[in-house]
Amino acid sequence: MKTDIKTMGRTELATLYFPHIQPYNAWQKLRAMMQDYPELSGYATQKRRTFLPSEVNIIYQTLGHP
Repeated sequence: MKTDIKTMGRTELATLYFPHIQPYNAWQKLRAMMQDYPELSGYATQKRRTFLPSEVNIIYQTLGHP
C-alpha cells in the first residue's frame, strides 16, 4: 500500500507515536527509541528539525507506522 509521505517536523512525527504526552516529551521518547537502531541513530542527533519524506519512510519501516 503506497501512502503519500510528506516532510514532517520532528515533534509532529513524535506526537503520532506518542499522542498522549506533550510534544517535547514525545520527541525525547522518539529520539531515545531511534538511538536504539543504528540505521536511525543519525536522525536522532541531526540539527535539522524536519525529516524528509525518504527519512520518514525509513523511520516507518524500522519502527512501524504510528
